[in-house]
Amino acid sequence: MRKQTEHLLEARANVDAERWRYLELFELAPDAYLVTDLNGVILEANRSAADLLEVEERFLVRKLLIGFVVAERRRAFRHQLLELSRARTTQSLELVLHSRSGREFPVATTVAVAADRQGNPVGLRWIVRDVTRERAAEREILELNVSLERRVVERTAELERVYQAHERERTRLRRLLERLPEGVIAVDPEMHVEFANGEASRILGHDVEWGSPLPEPWESVSLRELAHKLFEPGAAVQEVRVDADQRTLALTGLPGTGGGGGGGGGLLLVVDVSERERRERAEREFISNAAHELRTPLAAIASAIDVLQSGAKEQPEARDLFLGHIERESRRLNRLAHALLVLARAQRGDQAARAETVPLRPLLEETVASLAPLPGVRVEVRCAPELAAVSNAALLAQALASIGANAAKYTKRGRIVLQARPRRDEVVAVEVRDTGPGISPEEQELVLKRFYRAPREADDGFGLGLAIAAEAVRAAGGQLELESSPRGTIARLLLPGAELIAT
Repeated sequence: MRKQTEHLLEARANVDAERWRYLELFELAPDAYLVTDLNGVILEANRSAADLLEVEERFLVRKLLIGFVVAERRRAFRHQLLELSRARTTQSLELVLHSRSGREFPVATTVAVAADRQGNPVGLRWIVRDVTRERAAEREILELNVSLERRVVERTAELERVYQAHERERTRLRRLLERLPEGVIAVDPEMHVEFANGEASRILGHDVEWGSPLPEPWESVSLRELAHKLFEPGAAVQEVRVDADQRTLALTGLPGTGGGGGGGGGLLLVVDVSERERRERAEREFISNAAHELRTPLAAIASAIDVLQSGAKEQPEARDLFLGHIERESRRLNRLAHALLVLARAQRGDQAARAETVPLRPLLEETVASLAPLPGVRVEVRCAPELAAVSNAALLAQALASIGANAAKYTKRGRIVLQARPRRDEVVAVEVRDTGPGISPEEQELVLKRFYRAPREADDGFGLGLAIAAEAVRAAGGQLELESSPRGTIARLLLPGAELIAT
């Protein structure tokens, strides 16, 4: 019996020691510990719980835990208590509590159900941790994430705007380059094409596409060798003339930015200057021809004057003969000067083309009076007295004079007919018909160009007659057509028609 008592006393002492150890751990725990019944009445609380709620430990006992829950969360807390009493596992809750001073703070709780020996729930054990700092940190992280996300969105939108603006500029530049009459090719140091407009492909005769190797279209000049020079240190602008396929091309190489191609690709400009070369050559020939033509009548005039001054002026027959030479050569000089002036004004657009009603029959008769047909060639006028055209009288007269003079020069026999007749759509056709040798199909497009002279032309021709006529008709608002065969030529002027009303 004594031994049993000793065992009981020893067991009690051990239990008391364990209880004190539990109470010490319970009391000194850094987290708030609470023990409540199933209704949330506080049965035990440690020092950390008292500090958290700002209530002394002894005053916390018998208090309702719901009294420390903020008002807007209490209804939900009651439902949570009911669920906790039925649970058999540890639960985690997020609550918002307030202390005795009124400070509200979020807490994270871990709740376990306490049961008796039969397993029936008798209470709840709470671990309550103030997570104010954690929630503040989470808010800061969330705000930082939101801020970063907003900045990313803004930066993305900004980059998108810049990209779109860049694409618009590239598109605008590409459209501009496509409109240029010059071929433009951008090339990298590896001799690959970075850009080429359509004119470059047309001039080179190759489809020059992005990423393709730079072509070598000519045997006489290496395009790649010229491009290589653009990437050499201290590279300068390269200029080359290329004669290929009956064309003259001007090739210019521009080094890349940064000197010697260090900053960007090289640029090649290709221009077809064939037409310009042809014009310049024609103008040089014109100057030579004009000088020659001017020399001849001037020499004749000077010779006639010398003869007259030498005594021929005292002889009536000789005087009249040489005065006739002077008059004829003076008219020739006047025609040449007037022809050149009309052509220059028409091409520059200086000639005023004021529209007016031009009676056609008087104009045709005046033109006939100025012609000098060969012996045996008849000249006729066919035009209704009331027929008129809406044109410029001076330009129309010059066009008819040039065409008529051309017909008179080549018509050796037969007749020349100047006629005007109305056509459909209020258009009048003014025609100069001759019975000359005609114009070959190959020459019909050439005779309207200035300074063109057919091989059969006499030395007194300037190659300007039909060119002046074409320019004058265009400036007067009309159109010139040519029909020709070995039996003769028809030069037709199509003009807006009108009708004179007799008063």
